[in-house]
Amino acid sequence: MLFCRIKLLFGILLIGVLSATIAASVSLDAPVSSRGQFDGAGVTSVTWAHTVGANPSRAIYVGVSTSSTTLPAFPSPRVTGVTYDGLAMASVGTQLSIDNRNSVEIYRLLNPPSGTSNVVVTLLAGTANYVVGGAQSFSGVHQTTPEGTFITASGNDSSPTLVVPDGVPGDAVIDVLAASPTGIFFLEGPSQTLRWNGRSFFSFAFDIGGGSIEAPTSPVSMSWTMSSADNWALAGFAVKSLAPTSAHLFLEGSVRDSNNSPIARARISISNLETGSRFQTVSSQFGRYRFENLEPGAVYRITIDHGRYSFEPSEHVLRLDESLTGFQLIGEPVGFKRNAFTRRLWKF
Repeated sequence: MLFCRIKLLFGILLIGVLSATIAASVSLDAPVSSRGQFDGAGVTSVTWAHTVGANPSRAIYVGVSTSSTTLPAFPSPRVTGVTYDGLAMASVGTQLSIDNRNSVEIYRLLNPPSGTSNVVVTLLAGTANYVVGGAQSFSGVHQTTPEGTFITASGNDSSPTLVVPDGVPGDAVIDVLAASPTGIFFLEGPSQTLRWNGRSFFSFAFDIGGGSIEAPTSPVSMSWTMSSADNWALAGFAVKSLAPTSAHLFLEGSVRDSNNSPIARARISISNLETGSRFQTVSSQFGRYRFENLEPGAVYRITIDHGRYSFEPSEHVLRLDESLTGFQLIGEPVGFKRNAFTRRLWKF
Protein backbone atom coordinates (compact mmCIF):
# COMPACT_ATOMS: atom_id res chain seq x y z
CA MET A 1 0.00 0.00 0.00
CA LEU A 2 1.36 3.41 -0.97
CA PHE A 3 0.68 6.55 1.00
CA CYS A 4 0.80 10.22 0.11
CA ARG A 5 0.56 12.58 3.10
CA ILE A 6 -0.26 16.19 2.34
CA LYS A 7 -0.09 18.67 5.21
CA LEU A 8 -1.98 21.80 4.28
CA LEU A 9 -2.73 25.16 5.84
CA PHE A 10 -5.13 24.26 8.70
CA GLY A 11 -5.71 20.85 7.17
CA ILE A 12 -4.07 17.50 6.52
CA LEU A 13 -5.12 15.24 3.68
CA LEU A 14 -3.92 11.62 3.92
CA ILE A 15 -4.06 9.59 0.72
CA GLY A 16 -3.65 5.84 0.52
CA VAL A 17 -3.45 3.98 -2.76
CA LEU A 18 -3.68 0.20 -2.99
CA SER A 19 -3.03 -1.65 -6.21
CA ALA A 20 -3.00 -5.37 -6.88
CA THR A 21 -2.06 -7.62 -9.75
CA ILE A 22 -4.49 -10.42 -10.51
CA ALA A 23 -2.41 -13.38 -11.64
CA ALA A 24 -4.23 -15.53 -14.15
CA SER A 25 -3.54 -19.24 -14.46
CA VAL A 26 -4.63 -22.18 -16.59
CA SER A 27 -6.62 -24.78 -14.65
CA LEU A 28 -7.93 -28.22 -15.51
CA ASP A 29 -11.70 -27.89 -15.31
CA ALA A 30 -12.82 -31.52 -15.64
CA PRO A 31 -11.47 -35.09 -15.54
CA VAL A 32 -9.50 -36.32 -18.53
CA SER A 33 -11.16 -38.71 -20.98
CA SER A 34 -9.63 -41.13 -23.46
CA ARG A 35 -10.29 -43.94 -25.89
CA GLY A 36 -8.23 -46.55 -27.75
CA GLN A 37 -9.14 -48.64 -30.77
CA PHE A 38 -7.64 -51.29 -33.08
CA ASP A 39 -8.63 -52.39 -36.57
CA GLY A 40 -6.42 -54.58 -38.75
CA ALA A 41 -7.85 -52.95 -41.85
CA GLY A 42 -7.45 -49.45 -40.47
CA VAL A 43 -9.37 -47.35 -37.93
CA THR A 44 -11.56 -44.71 -39.57
CA SER A 45 -13.11 -43.03 -36.51
CA VAL A 46 -12.95 -42.99 -32.72
CA THR A 47 -15.67 -41.55 -30.48
CA TRP A 48 -15.83 -40.99 -26.73
CA ALA A 49 -17.60 -38.73 -24.24
CA HIS A 50 -15.90 -35.80 -22.52
CA THR A 51 -17.15 -33.28 -19.96
CA VAL A 52 -16.19 -29.59 -20.09
CA GLY A 53 -16.55 -27.41 -17.00
CA ALA A 54 -18.36 -24.09 -16.75
CA ASN A 55 -15.49 -21.78 -15.78
CA PRO A 56 -14.64 -18.91 -18.17
CA SER A 57 -11.97 -18.73 -20.89
CA ARG A 58 -12.22 -22.42 -21.71
CA ALA A 59 -10.35 -24.61 -24.19
CA ILE A 60 -10.38 -28.33 -24.94
CA TYR A 61 -7.34 -30.13 -26.36
CA VAL A 62 -7.47 -33.56 -28.00
CA GLY A 63 -4.27 -35.53 -28.56
CA VAL A 64 -4.36 -38.40 -31.05
CA SER A 65 -1.62 -41.05 -31.19
CA THR A 66 -1.64 -43.50 -34.11
CA SER A 67 0.44 -46.46 -35.22
CA SER A 68 0.39 -48.53 -38.41
CA THR A 69 1.83 -52.03 -38.11
CA THR A 70 0.19 -54.13 -40.82
CA LEU A 71 -0.51 -51.15 -43.07
CA PRO A 72 2.02 -49.28 -45.26
CA ALA A 73 3.91 -46.38 -43.71
CA PHE A 74 2.08 -43.11 -44.31
CA PRO A 75 4.13 -39.88 -44.51
CA SER A 76 1.26 -37.45 -43.82
CA PRO A 77 -1.27 -36.74 -41.05
CA ARG A 78 -3.80 -39.51 -40.51
CA VAL A 79 -6.50 -37.39 -38.87
CA THR A 80 -8.87 -35.57 -41.21
CA GLY A 81 -10.88 -33.83 -38.49
CA VAL A 82 -11.86 -33.72 -34.83
CA THR A 83 -15.14 -32.40 -33.44
CA TYR A 84 -16.53 -31.77 -29.97
CA ASP A 85 -20.29 -31.44 -29.63
CA GLY A 86 -20.35 -31.28 -33.43
CA LEU A 87 -18.02 -28.26 -33.49
CA ALA A 88 -14.90 -28.53 -35.64
CA MET A 89 -11.64 -28.31 -33.75
CA ALA A 90 -8.51 -26.60 -35.11
CA SER A 91 -5.26 -28.47 -35.68
CA VAL A 92 -2.45 -27.30 -33.41
CA GLY A 93 0.18 -29.47 -35.07
CA THR A 94 1.42 -32.91 -36.17
CA GLN A 95 4.60 -34.93 -35.66
CA LEU A 96 5.51 -38.21 -37.41
CA SER A 97 8.03 -40.80 -36.29
CA ILE A 98 11.19 -41.32 -38.33
CA ASP A 99 9.75 -44.38 -40.08
CA ASN A 100 6.38 -42.66 -40.76
CA ARG A 101 4.50 -45.41 -38.93
CA ASN A 102 3.56 -43.47 -35.78
CA SER A 103 2.08 -40.01 -35.43
CA VAL A 104 0.97 -37.43 -32.88
CA GLU A 105 -1.75 -34.96 -33.86
CA ILE A 106 -3.21 -32.37 -31.50
CA TYR A 107 -6.44 -30.42 -31.95
CA ARG A 108 -8.00 -27.56 -30.00
CA LEU A 109 -11.39 -25.84 -29.59
CA LEU A 110 -11.69 -22.50 -27.82
CA ASN A 111 -14.67 -21.69 -25.62
CA PRO A 112 -16.31 -25.12 -25.98
CA PRO A 113 -19.83 -25.51 -24.57
CA SER A 114 -19.88 -26.71 -20.98
CA GLY A 115 -21.42 -30.09 -20.24
CA THR A 116 -20.88 -33.58 -21.64
CA SER A 117 -20.60 -34.19 -25.39
CA ASN A 118 -18.79 -36.53 -27.74
CA VAL A 119 -15.30 -36.15 -29.13
CA VAL A 120 -15.21 -37.61 -32.65
CA VAL A 121 -11.89 -38.25 -34.40
CA THR A 122 -12.04 -39.07 -38.12
CA LEU A 123 -9.07 -40.67 -39.91
CA LEU A 124 -8.06 -41.48 -43.47
CA ALA A 125 -8.92 -45.07 -44.28
CA GLY A 126 -6.02 -47.49 -44.31
CA THR A 127 -3.52 -45.30 -42.44
CA ALA A 128 -3.61 -46.48 -38.80
CA ASN A 129 -4.20 -49.83 -37.12
CA TYR A 130 -4.02 -48.43 -33.60
CA VAL A 131 -5.46 -45.14 -32.36
CA VAL A 132 -5.39 -43.66 -28.85
CA GLY A 133 -7.09 -40.34 -28.18
CA GLY A 134 -7.15 -38.25 -25.01
CA ALA A 135 -9.13 -35.09 -24.23
CA GLN A 136 -8.50 -32.54 -21.50
CA SER A 137 -10.23 -29.22 -20.98
CA PHE A 138 -8.98 -26.09 -19.26
CA SER A 139 -10.22 -22.76 -18.00
CA GLY A 140 -8.25 -19.51 -17.77
CA VAL A 141 -6.83 -19.98 -21.28
CA HIS A 142 -5.79 -16.97 -23.34
CA GLN A 143 -8.43 -16.81 -26.07
CA THR A 144 -6.30 -14.90 -28.59
CA THR A 145 -2.95 -16.67 -28.15
CA PRO A 146 -3.87 -19.99 -26.54
CA GLU A 147 -0.60 -21.82 -27.24
CA GLY A 148 3.09 -21.15 -27.18
CA THR A 149 5.47 -22.63 -29.74
CA PHE A 150 4.51 -26.11 -30.96
CA ILE A 151 7.57 -28.24 -30.15
CA THR A 152 8.19 -31.64 -31.76
CA ALA A 153 10.73 -34.43 -31.61
CA SER A 154 11.21 -37.93 -33.01
CA GLY A 155 13.72 -40.72 -32.57
CA ASN A 156 14.44 -44.42 -32.42
CA ASP A 157 15.31 -45.22 -28.81
CA SER A 158 13.57 -45.61 -25.45
CA SER A 159 13.87 -42.01 -24.17
CA PRO A 160 11.55 -39.55 -25.93
CA THR A 161 12.34 -35.98 -24.85
CA LEU A 162 11.58 -32.42 -25.89
CA VAL A 163 12.02 -28.98 -24.33
CA VAL A 164 9.25 -26.36 -24.25
CA PRO A 165 11.05 -22.99 -23.98
CA ASP A 166 8.21 -20.53 -23.44
CA GLY A 167 6.12 -21.84 -20.56
CA VAL A 168 5.77 -19.35 -17.70
CA PRO A 169 4.09 -19.56 -14.28
CA GLY A 170 0.36 -19.72 -14.82
CA ASP A 171 0.64 -21.75 -18.03
CA ALA A 172 0.23 -25.52 -18.36
CA VAL A 173 2.65 -27.53 -20.49
CA ILE A 174 1.15 -30.59 -22.19
CA ASP A 175 2.61 -33.26 -24.44
CA VAL A 176 1.48 -36.32 -26.40
CA LEU A 177 3.59 -39.38 -27.31
CA ALA A 178 3.09 -42.10 -29.94
CA ALA A 179 4.95 -45.35 -30.61
CA SER A 180 4.18 -48.82 -31.93
CA PRO A 181 3.41 -51.89 -29.79
CA THR A 182 7.17 -52.56 -29.77
CA GLY A 183 7.62 -49.65 -27.36
CA ILE A 184 5.33 -51.49 -24.91
CA PHE A 185 4.71 -49.19 -21.89
CA PHE A 186 5.41 -45.47 -21.39
CA LEU A 187 6.57 -43.93 -18.10
CA GLU A 188 6.21 -40.14 -17.86
CA GLY A 189 9.04 -37.95 -16.52
CA PRO A 190 9.33 -37.29 -12.76
CA SER A 191 7.89 -33.75 -12.92
CA GLN A 192 5.01 -34.70 -15.21
CA THR A 193 1.53 -35.95 -14.35
CA LEU A 194 0.15 -38.73 -16.53
CA ARG A 195 -3.15 -37.79 -18.16
CA TRP A 196 -3.87 -40.92 -20.20
CA ASN A 197 -2.36 -43.92 -21.96
CA GLY A 198 -3.75 -46.69 -24.14
CA ARG A 199 -2.91 -49.85 -22.21
CA SER A 200 -6.40 -50.47 -20.79
CA PHE A 201 -7.80 -50.51 -24.34
CA PHE A 202 -5.31 -53.13 -25.55
CA SER A 203 -5.55 -55.75 -22.80
CA PHE A 204 -2.74 -54.02 -20.87
CA ALA A 205 -0.22 -55.28 -23.43
CA PHE A 206 1.15 -51.91 -24.65
CA ASP A 207 0.31 -48.20 -24.70
CA ILE A 208 0.55 -46.86 -28.30
CA GLY A 209 -0.15 -43.34 -26.99
CA GLY A 210 0.00 -41.24 -23.86
CA GLY A 211 -0.34 -37.68 -22.65
CA SER A 212 1.03 -35.75 -19.69
CA ILE A 213 0.96 -32.29 -18.12
CA GLU A 214 3.45 -30.23 -16.13
CA ALA A 215 3.42 -26.87 -14.36
CA PRO A 216 6.11 -24.82 -16.10
CA THR A 217 9.43 -23.52 -14.93
CA SER A 218 10.97 -22.16 -18.10
CA PRO A 219 12.33 -24.01 -19.98
CA VAL A 220 10.35 -27.22 -19.42
CA SER A 221 11.73 -30.65 -20.29
CA MET A 222 9.08 -33.24 -21.12
CA SER A 223 10.48 -36.77 -21.11
CA TRP A 224 9.31 -40.37 -21.20
CA THR A 225 10.88 -43.78 -20.74
CA MET A 226 9.64 -46.64 -22.93
CA SER A 227 9.99 -50.30 -22.02
CA SER A 228 11.79 -50.97 -25.29
CA ALA A 229 13.45 -48.90 -28.00
CA ASP A 230 11.12 -47.98 -30.84
CA ASN A 231 10.39 -45.29 -33.39
CA TRP A 232 8.47 -42.58 -31.56
CA ALA A 233 6.89 -39.18 -32.16
CA LEU A 234 6.44 -36.53 -29.46
CA ALA A 235 4.81 -33.09 -29.47
CA GLY A 236 4.14 -30.53 -26.76
CA PHE A 237 3.56 -26.87 -26.00
CA ALA A 238 2.51 -24.42 -23.31
CA VAL A 239 -1.20 -23.71 -22.93
CA LYS A 240 -1.04 -19.96 -22.30
CA SER A 241 -2.86 -18.28 -19.46
CA LEU A 242 -4.74 -15.03 -19.58
CA ALA A 243 -2.44 -12.03 -19.28
CA PRO A 244 -2.14 -10.72 -15.71
CA THR A 245 -4.32 -7.67 -15.16
CA SER A 246 -3.98 -4.83 -12.74
CA ALA A 247 -6.90 -4.40 -10.42
CA HIS A 248 -8.60 -1.05 -10.23
CA LEU A 249 -7.21 1.23 -7.56
CA PHE A 250 -8.99 2.83 -4.69
CA LEU A 251 -7.92 6.03 -3.05
CA GLU A 252 -8.84 6.71 0.55
CA GLY A 253 -7.68 8.85 3.43
CA SER A 254 -8.73 11.47 5.94
CA VAL A 255 -8.96 15.24 6.26
CA ARG A 256 -7.80 16.75 9.57
CA ASP A 257 -6.89 20.09 11.06
CA SER A 258 -3.53 21.06 12.53
CA ASN A 259 -4.57 19.56 15.88
CA ASN A 260 -5.26 16.22 14.18
CA SER A 261 -9.01 16.58 14.63
CA PRO A 262 -11.17 15.27 11.78
CA ILE A 263 -12.76 17.72 9.38
CA ALA A 264 -16.23 16.64 8.33
CA ARG A 265 -18.01 17.67 5.13
CA ALA A 266 -14.88 18.66 3.23
CA ARG A 267 -15.65 18.47 -0.48
CA ILE A 268 -13.10 16.34 -2.31
CA SER A 269 -13.05 15.88 -6.08
CA ILE A 270 -10.86 13.69 -8.25
CA SER A 271 -10.60 14.10 -12.04
CA ASN A 272 -8.93 11.82 -14.57
CA LEU A 273 -6.93 14.23 -16.74
CA GLU A 274 -6.80 11.73 -19.61
CA THR A 275 -10.47 10.75 -19.87
CA GLY A 276 -12.14 13.72 -18.19
CA SER A 277 -14.08 11.53 -15.77
CA ARG A 278 -14.73 13.20 -12.41
CA PHE A 279 -15.86 11.92 -9.03
CA GLN A 280 -16.85 13.81 -5.90
CA THR A 281 -17.34 12.88 -2.28
CA VAL A 282 -17.71 14.54 1.13
CA SER A 283 -15.60 13.59 4.13
CA SER A 284 -17.45 11.75 6.90
CA GLN A 285 -17.85 12.90 10.50
CA PHE A 286 -14.54 11.17 11.12
CA GLY A 287 -12.89 13.02 8.25
CA ARG A 288 -12.70 9.89 6.10
CA TYR A 289 -13.24 9.64 2.34
CA ARG A 290 -12.82 6.99 -0.36
CA PHE A 291 -12.85 6.80 -4.16
CA GLU A 292 -13.35 3.46 -5.93
CA ASN A 293 -12.56 2.08 -9.40
CA LEU A 294 -9.70 4.38 -10.35
CA GLU A 295 -7.54 3.47 -13.33
CA PRO A 296 -3.98 2.23 -12.71
CA GLY A 297 -1.38 4.53 -14.23
CA ALA A 298 -3.83 7.38 -14.87
CA VAL A 299 -3.06 10.98 -13.93
CA TYR A 300 -5.57 12.53 -11.54
CA ARG A 301 -6.20 16.01 -10.18
CA ILE A 302 -7.40 16.07 -6.56
CA THR A 303 -9.09 19.19 -5.19
CA ILE A 304 -10.43 19.93 -1.71
CA ASP A 305 -12.39 22.82 -0.24
CA HIS A 306 -14.40 23.62 2.88
CA GLY A 307 -16.34 26.68 3.97
CA ARG A 308 -14.54 26.94 7.32
CA TYR A 309 -11.07 25.73 6.43
CA SER A 310 -8.41 26.95 4.06
CA PHE A 311 -6.32 24.47 2.06
CA GLU A 312 -3.26 25.74 0.26
CA PRO A 313 -2.60 24.54 -2.34
CA SER A 314 -6.14 23.36 -2.89
CA GLU A 315 -5.34 20.91 -5.68
CA HIS A 316 -2.71 18.30 -6.47
CA VAL A 317 -1.85 16.25 -9.53
CA LEU A 318 -0.51 12.72 -9.17
CA ARG A 319 -0.24 9.47 -11.09
CA LEU A 320 -1.81 6.46 -9.41
CA ASP A 321 0.56 3.56 -9.97
CA GLU A 322 3.34 1.60 -8.31
CA SER A 323 5.80 4.44 -8.86
CA LEU A 324 3.73 6.89 -6.82
CA THR A 325 5.99 8.94 -4.54
CA GLY A 326 4.69 10.14 -1.21
CA PHE A 327 5.28 13.77 -0.38
CA GLN A 328 4.54 16.27 2.38
CA LEU A 329 3.63 19.92 1.95
CA ILE A 330 3.86 22.05 5.08
CA GLY A 331 1.76 25.18 5.37
CA GLU A 332 1.80 27.89 8.04
CA PRO A 333 -1.00 29.69 9.89
CA VAL A 334 -2.65 32.67 8.24
CA GLY A 335 -0.52 35.78 8.60
CA PHE A 336 2.74 33.91 9.00
CA LYS A 337 5.36 35.24 6.62
CA ARG A 338 6.78 32.59 4.38
CA ASN A 339 8.45 32.43 1.01
CA ALA A 340 7.61 28.90 -0.04
CA PHE A 341 6.30 25.60 1.14
CA THR A 342 8.71 22.95 2.29
CA ARG A 343 8.45 19.83 0.21
CA ARG A 344 9.92 16.50 1.20
CA LEU A 345 9.90 13.47 -1.04
CA TRP A 346 10.08 9.81 -0.22
CA LYS A 347 9.15 6.52 -1.80
CA PHE A 348 7.81 3.41 -0.09
